[in-house]
Amino acid sequence: MTDFLRSWVPSVIASVGTGALLFLSSWWLATHANGLVLGWVLGGTGVVALVTNALASGWVDRTPRRRSLSILLVVLLAAAAGYVVALAGGVSPAALVGVVLLHLAVAVAEIVYLAAIETTTVDVAPGHWPRRRLSLLGQVHGQLERIVSPVFAGGLIGLGHARSVAPAALLLLALALGATLLTSSALGLRRRTGTARPARATGPQMSTRRVWRYVTARPDLRYLLAFGAWSNLAVSPVLAMLPAWYGDLLGPGPATAVWSSRALAAYAVGMILGSVLIGARSVEPDGHRALLQATLAHLSICAGLAVAAALASTWAIVVALFCVGGLFSVLVAAGGQVWLHAAPAEARARILSLKRLVAFSTIPLGTALMGAVGNRFGYQQSTGLFAATSAALTLTSLVGWRIRASARVRA
Repeated sequence: MTDFLRSWVPSVIASVGTGALLFLSSWWLATHANGLVLGWVLGGTGVVALVTNALASGWVDRTPRRRSLSILLVVLLAAAAGYVVALAGGVSPAALVGVVLLHLAVAVAEIVYLAAIETTTVDVAPGHWPRRRLSLLGQVHGQLERIVSPVFAGGLIGLGHARSVAPAALLLLALALGATLLTSSALGLRRRTGTARPARATGPQMSTRRVWRYVTARPDLRYLLAFGAWSNLAVSPVLAMLPAWYGDLLGPGPATAVWSSRALAAYAVGMILGSVLIGARSVEPDGHRALLQATLAHLSICAGLAVAAALASTWAIVVALFCVGGLFSVLVAAGGQVWLHAAPAEARARILSLKRLVAFSTIPLGTALMGAVGNRFGYQQSTGLFAATSAALTLTSLVGWRIRASARVRA
């Protein structure tokens, strides 16, 4: 337990810092450009981050944990310093280009860093912990990031101190790097293929083609890839475009940052509460039942987003995202449980990066499309449209999964 906390706590601190930087640049672009520019920037950044994470996954599997985590934190520190410089001169074309490039650098370094942390936590966690709990703890950074980062970043922006966000993030990242260097030397955080929770052995090395064949040979994993893509299509673009959605309701200005931070924090609190309730249970449902529970939760998420879009209220968005966060924890727990059971320890980062590449592909695509659709028709309408589309695609994939699984049993 102590080893787990020594590796996990610094990563949470780092996530809060990176989240503050990403929130700052999203708000800055929504305020000084427009929703269309924000959507395309977030979408393009997401594509580059996912592809880079997939390419870097082999490096994560091979490299000693202390080295990889430290290198990535140094990159994030440099990016935080870049924000301080870029925003010092006020609004200008040079500042716009700088913010876009720095947003890209932070997003790319963060996703690779979190991939390294996810596999590290599995290695050092107590052997008796269920995989569902490990999945939630390995991915809880984003939820804590959505609670703390928007609160202090949005609060500073609301008080007129937007330029103070980057120095604060710089301090948090420096603390995370220092803690990583101090604790990881004692832990010896290196790749450990002899972990107490080995998945089915597949050999010391797996090529990209072999990883793809390994994943697509199982109907449940194929459904998870599709299900992950459709669920992210409904939720992630909404979270990314909150400043623009609130801009439709309130007009541009600091108030959009304040309300966006409230809504993001509500989503994260809901997910944290759901994660605590799920993680406290020592008994896991079987993979089939877990996926059906996750599907039902996702359809409820789509219904909640559609209701929030129809009400067109600032507080309705906050309440809806609180419920969405709680329901989304079911998706994370179920999917993570199945993936961790399936991923061999020696290729865990590569398999999980493939999962992210496919399941998260709709995040940049959906964000870019929502920016275009929302800029043309309004973000309330685009949210309802995306929720309905996601629900329809999920039901189609569910039917396909059950047909393939039944055919495999008969064979």
